[in-house]
Amino acid sequence: MQTDRYYAWNFANLLGIGTEVTVEWRQPPGITTAEECLMWTELAVTFVHAALQPDSISAIRSLAYDDTVTGLQEFLLRGEQVSGGSRQYLNMAFDGQR
Repeated sequence: MQTDRYYAWNFANLLGIGTEVTVEWRQPPGITTAEECLMWTELAVTFVHAALQPDSISAIRSLAYDDTVTGLQEFLLRGEQVSGGSRQYLNMAFDGQR
């Protein structure tokens, strides 16, 4: 998803050797509707739930997910069942993305 740290979502620290594991989100999009707000909130909450799963860091470090939109979607499936959120809003976030 990125080749350097200056992308909107920076996951580079997840692959590092250090003890600090961070995800940086630099460019939140402009929001003009309640649905867009719910969409980005659902994406962020589902991501956090996925990241909190016990083996998430080892799966990411072992490159179990492709560095593509599809890889991100696969990762989010880990948190979707825990968050109890709405697939409708996640679908909106990925509509037309590949």
